[in-house]
Amino acid sequence: SLRRLVDMLRSSKSPEARSIIPDLKLILIGSCRNDDDRGRVTELKSIVADHDLRDHVEFRINPPYAELKQCIDSSSIGIHTMRQEHFGIGIVELMASGLLVVAHDSGGPKTDIVKPHETGFLATTVDQYAEAMREALTMSPNQQRHMRQSAQESAQRFSDAMFDERLERSLANLLVQDDT
Repeated sequence: SLRRLVDMLRSSKSPEARSIIPDLKLILIGSCRNDDDRGRVTELKSIVADHDLRDHVEFRINPPYAELKQCIDSSSIGIHTMRQEHFGIGIVELMASGLLVVAHDSGGPKTDIVKPHETGFLATTVDQYAEAMREALTMSPNQQRHMRQSAQESAQRFSDAMFDERLERSLANLLVQDDT
């Protein structure tokens, strides 16, 4: 979808959209736990080379927390591609961090987390991911700010404080029912 995004931006009539290309960078962040994971990274690097995207892709494998935080703080979009994610705490963390989120249109992200075009974007196909990234990158600053704020507010539903509040309320309701 990065190749499609670059192609979309290149063919855009908007000079602003075309101007994004030189600075466009996809940072793939993850952990390698075993040989299967390392093989996947090798395969991804090969795909990047085959699509002539080396100037636009970085791999950060097993980064320390400070580096992960720096990547998030300097990014515009957070992309999550796992299908049928049960819940998606990573997506909530990206939203809470103020990133524009593009997540897979299934599972928890679809049912509980992302409100399309309000708190982020949902996608299934390569073209949908590319279009969502294009839209996120070319929205006006006011539209981006509004979506970021909406996403951050929405992410608070999953905060420790909200969990504590709901738990206390549920326990209080159980105690009241017990007394009757």
